[in-house]
Amino acid sequence: MPGSGRFAIPPPSSPSFRIFPMRSSMLLPVVGLLKGVKKNSVGKNVRRMTSQYDYGRKKEKLVAGKLRGRGASCRLSPGSRGPADVICVFPTGTKWDVQVKSTRKGQPKAPSTKDLGRLKAEATKTGATPVVAKVTRKKVTFASARTGRNLTVPNRRKK
Repeated sequence: MPGSGRFAIPPPSSPSFRIFPMRSSMLLPVVGLLKGVKKNSVGKNVRRMTSQYDYGRKKEKLVAGKLRGRGASCRLSPGSRGPADVICVFPTGTKWDVQVKSTRKGQPKAPSTKDLGRLKAEATKTGATPVVAKVTRKKVTFASARTGRNLTVPNRRKK
Protein backbone atom coordinates (compact mmCIF):
# COMPACT_ATOMS: atom_id res chain seq x y z
CA MET A 1 0.00 0.00 0.00
CA PRO A 2 1.98 2.97 -1.18
CA GLY A 3 1.73 6.14 0.88
CA SER A 4 -0.34 4.54 3.63
CA GLY A 5 2.39 4.77 6.27
CA ARG A 6 4.20 2.15 8.25
CA PHE A 7 1.47 1.47 10.81
CA ALA A 8 -1.57 1.53 8.53
CA ILE A 9 -3.93 -1.41 8.82
CA PRO A 10 -5.23 -2.62 5.47
CA PRO A 11 -9.00 -2.66 5.06
CA PRO A 12 -10.69 -6.06 5.50
CA SER A 13 -11.52 -6.22 1.76
CA SER A 14 -7.86 -6.05 0.66
CA PRO A 15 -5.96 -9.27 -0.17
CA SER A 16 -3.21 -8.45 2.36
CA PHE A 17 -5.69 -8.52 5.26
CA ARG A 18 -5.78 -11.93 6.92
CA ILE A 19 -7.15 -13.06 10.22
CA PHE A 20 -4.81 -15.50 11.90
CA PRO A 21 -4.63 -16.96 15.40
CA MET A 22 -2.43 -15.10 17.89
CA ARG A 23 0.50 -17.02 19.24
CA SER A 24 1.72 -16.55 22.81
CA SER A 25 5.15 -15.60 21.42
CA MET A 26 3.52 -12.54 19.84
CA LEU A 27 2.26 -11.39 23.21
CA LEU A 28 5.53 -12.01 25.05
CA PRO A 29 7.10 -8.60 24.42
CA VAL A 30 3.95 -6.80 25.56
CA VAL A 31 3.41 -9.02 28.62
CA GLY A 32 7.11 -8.81 29.46
CA LEU A 33 7.01 -5.02 29.52
CA LEU A 34 4.01 -5.05 31.82
CA LYS A 35 5.84 -7.24 34.31
CA GLY A 36 8.91 -5.02 34.44
CA VAL A 37 11.01 -7.16 32.10
CA LYS A 38 12.90 -5.44 29.30
CA LYS A 39 15.32 -6.58 26.64
CA ASN A 40 18.88 -5.36 26.97
CA SER A 41 21.13 -4.44 24.02
CA VAL A 42 22.03 -8.11 23.46
CA GLY A 43 18.36 -9.14 23.35
CA LYS A 44 18.21 -10.96 26.69
CA ASN A 45 15.45 -10.32 29.20
CA VAL A 46 16.53 -8.28 32.21
CA ARG A 47 14.45 -7.32 35.21
CA ARG A 48 14.08 -3.58 35.87
CA MET A 49 15.39 -2.43 39.26
CA THR A 50 12.89 -0.82 41.55
CA SER A 51 13.37 2.81 42.44
CA GLN A 52 14.68 3.85 45.84
CA TYR A 53 11.22 5.09 46.78
CA ASP A 54 9.55 1.80 45.80
CA TYR A 55 12.15 -0.19 47.74
CA GLY A 56 11.75 1.97 50.85
CA ARG A 57 7.96 1.89 50.64
CA LYS A 58 8.05 -1.90 50.37
CA LYS A 59 10.12 -2.07 53.57
CA GLU A 60 7.74 0.35 55.33
CA LYS A 61 4.88 -2.00 54.45
CA LEU A 62 6.95 -4.93 55.75
CA VAL A 63 7.48 -3.19 59.10
CA ALA A 64 3.78 -2.28 59.34
CA GLY A 65 2.88 -5.91 58.59
CA LYS A 66 5.18 -7.19 61.33
CA LEU A 67 3.70 -4.77 63.86
CA ARG A 68 0.14 -5.65 62.77
CA GLY A 69 1.06 -9.28 63.37
CA ARG A 70 1.68 -8.34 67.00
CA GLY A 71 -1.76 -6.73 67.30
CA ALA A 72 -0.93 -3.13 66.47
CA SER A 73 -3.11 -0.85 64.42
CA CYS A 74 -0.77 0.77 61.87
CA ARG A 75 -1.01 3.36 59.16
CA LEU A 76 1.63 4.57 56.72
CA SER A 77 2.25 8.25 56.18
CA PRO A 78 1.11 9.33 52.71
CA GLY A 79 4.06 9.51 50.35
CA SER A 80 6.51 9.02 53.26
CA ARG A 81 6.26 12.79 53.81
CA GLY A 82 5.92 13.01 57.57
CA PRO A 83 8.63 12.57 60.19
CA ALA A 84 7.28 9.08 60.95
CA ASP A 85 6.86 6.55 58.14
CA VAL A 86 4.58 4.25 60.18
CA ILE A 87 2.30 5.25 63.07
CA CYS A 88 1.21 2.38 65.31
CA VAL A 89 -1.08 1.98 68.30
CA PHE A 90 -0.85 -1.27 70.26
CA PRO A 91 -3.70 -2.92 72.22
CA THR A 92 -1.82 -1.95 75.40
CA GLY A 93 -2.28 1.71 74.53
CA THR A 94 1.37 2.18 73.59
CA LYS A 95 1.93 4.42 70.53
CA TRP A 96 4.95 4.23 68.27
CA ASP A 97 6.06 6.72 65.64
CA VAL A 98 8.41 4.65 63.47
CA GLN A 99 11.05 5.94 61.05
CA VAL A 100 12.10 3.06 58.75
CA LYS A 101 15.68 2.79 57.49
CA SER A 102 16.55 0.05 55.01
CA THR A 103 19.32 -1.04 52.70
CA ARG A 104 19.83 -3.60 49.99
CA LYS A 105 23.15 -4.72 51.42
CA GLY A 106 25.00 -4.26 54.69
CA GLN A 107 23.60 -2.29 57.60
CA PRO A 108 21.15 0.59 57.10
CA LYS A 109 22.43 4.07 57.90
CA ALA A 110 21.26 5.91 60.98
CA PRO A 111 18.71 8.66 60.42
CA SER A 112 20.15 12.16 60.12
CA THR A 113 20.17 14.46 63.13
CA LYS A 114 17.47 16.56 61.46
CA ASP A 115 15.25 13.50 60.88
CA LEU A 116 15.72 12.36 64.48
CA GLY A 117 14.85 15.82 65.78
CA ARG A 118 11.66 15.94 63.70
CA LEU A 119 10.71 12.40 64.77
CA LYS A 120 11.22 13.18 68.46
CA ALA A 121 9.28 16.45 68.22
CA GLU A 122 6.35 14.74 66.48
CA ALA A 123 6.36 11.88 68.99
CA THR A 124 6.33 14.35 71.89
CA LYS A 125 3.32 16.16 70.39
CA THR A 126 1.35 12.94 69.87
CA GLY A 127 2.43 11.20 73.09
CA ALA A 128 4.18 8.40 71.21
CA THR A 129 7.53 6.67 71.49
CA PRO A 130 9.92 7.64 68.67
CA VAL A 131 11.29 4.44 67.13
CA VAL A 132 13.83 3.74 64.41
CA ALA A 133 13.28 0.45 62.56
CA LYS A 134 16.37 -0.84 60.75
CA VAL A 135 15.52 -3.32 58.01
CA THR A 136 18.04 -5.64 56.39
CA ARG A 137 17.35 -8.55 54.09
CA LYS A 138 17.14 -10.95 57.03
CA LYS A 139 15.61 -9.07 59.95
CA VAL A 140 13.93 -6.00 61.39
CA THR A 141 15.20 -4.37 64.58
CA PHE A 142 13.50 -1.64 66.57
CA ALA A 143 15.46 0.94 68.60
CA SER A 144 14.45 3.98 70.62
CA ALA A 145 15.26 7.22 68.81
CA ARG A 146 15.93 8.89 72.18
CA THR A 147 18.19 6.38 73.94
CA GLY A 148 19.25 4.03 71.13
CA ARG A 149 18.38 0.91 73.13
CA ASN A 150 16.69 -2.00 71.39
CA LEU A 151 12.94 -2.24 71.87
CA THR A 152 10.68 -5.25 71.96
CA VAL A 153 7.19 -5.04 70.56
CA PRO A 154 4.49 -4.89 73.27
CA ASN A 155 2.15 -7.83 72.93
CA ARG A 156 -0.23 -7.90 75.90
CA ARG A 157 -3.45 -6.04 76.46
CA LYS A 158 -3.69 -3.46 79.21
CA LYS A 159 -5.40 -4.85 82.33
